Amino acid sequence: MAAQPSGVERSPLSAEVVGRAFVDQYYNILQHSPDMVHRFYQESSKLGRPDDHGAMILVTPSEAINQKVLLSIGHVRAEMKTVDSQETLGRGVTVLVTGYLIGEDNVKRSFIQSFFLAPQDIGFFALNDIFRFVEEVEHQQLFPRNKRSML
Repeated sequence: MAAQPSGVERSPLSAEVVGRAFVDQYYNILQHSPDMVHRFYQESSKLGRPDDHGAMILVTPSEAINQKVLLSIGHVRAEMKTVDSQETLGRGVTVLVTGYLIGEDNVKRSFIQSFFLAPQDIGFFALNDIFRFVEEVEHQQLFPRNKRSML
């Protein structure tokens, strides 16, 4: 086992535990008290959301983040498929979430979201957050196998 570099302490909790706890709290607040989501961020946080044309836009500080989350997603219920976490340099944790958001219209949309959780005096905060809906792709035969199928 390699020694930890001096001045860098390992978190007493594994990255998996930190990531799962954060995700459970985040999506619970998003569903039940969306106006409180900004508490997961600090002034240095950056949040990425696609604009109407699919280009990623960055939002900061936390109050603007709260407005962007509320306006872009609205009232939702989240179902997570996967939560993957890894410890990073400086005791941070990177988290990748896949799942579904069910909106007020009961439409179930696949999403992917990544967080970089930076350590603070007590716990972690979301320094980086990137979210994108994942469109389902229907597989279709692009070219007919023979000329008869073109008719």
